[in-house]
Parts: sequence; structure tokens; C-alpha cells
Amino acid sequence: MTKFAKFLGIASSIALALGVAACHKETTAEKQVKAQADAIDKGYEADAKMVEANAKGTAGEKAAEKQADALRDKGDAVEDHLKKEADELGKDTRNMPKADQPKN
Repeated sequence: MTKFAKFLGIASSIALALGVAACHKETTAEKQVKAQADAIDKGYEADAKMVEANAKGTAGEKAAEKQADALRDKGDAVEDHLKKEADELGKDTRNMPKADQPKN
């Protein structure tokens, strides 16, 4: 393969990658929902740490660990759900006619 053919192959790969990246530009609403999802997950994590800290060294420490794990699981589930919804929102927005799309 010639150097020009290699260069052309690399250039077309880069162009494809940039094109795919440009197609999935997150909307402002997507970014806001994902930021909110992260904040909610961090809140559940903080609650879990507080439950564990309050029970440390007590007879209820094992139960508190289970409660903290349940809080973390709930936070992860809420975060995953919201991020999935944000992705759907973005797809719906990108599929709208340009004139109807919200301005960022």
C-alpha cells in the first residue's frame, strides 16, 4: 500500500469519527438531566455513608451496611434511569425538524 493510500485511509477514518461525534452532540436539556442524575446519585451515596458512620461500632452496624447498600443501589438505579431518559430526550430532539428544535 502506498503512503498516499495509507494517508487517505487514516483521513477517512478520522472524518468518520468526527462525523459520528458531531451527530451525537448532547442537547442542553440532556446535559442538565445527566447533571441532575449525577447529583442525585451523589446524594444517595452521601446518605449511605451517613448511615454507615452513625452505626459504626454499634450492634446495628450490619443492618446499617445493608441499608447503605440499598441506598447506593437506589441511587445507581435512579441515575441510570434518568440518563437513559436523557438519551431518549436527545434522540427525540435530534429527530425534530431543525425549525422546531430548541435553541441552545
